[in-house]
Amino acid sequence: MMSMVSETELKLENTRHRNPEMVYRKLHPYIRRYPDYTVDDEGHMHIERKQNAFTFADNRAGMFVMLSSVDTS
Repeated sequence: MMSMVSETELKLENTRHRNPEMVYRKLHPYIRRYPDYTVDDEGHMHIERKQNAFTFADNRAGMFVMLSSVDTS
């Protein structure tokens, strides 16, 4: 997973596209949730990883179950 995101970042960093939003939208949704993009004044696309993106994804992979007894508040 991390290697796919890194490859995508390297492939798109400092590239110039006619429609950068469409290029970003064409990425697989699984990959698109980790990086974000910006476009500078010259039209070059810059890719940046969202803060704690991998940590949040790992935390959502588990399940939380809370058990309590009837008389507990």
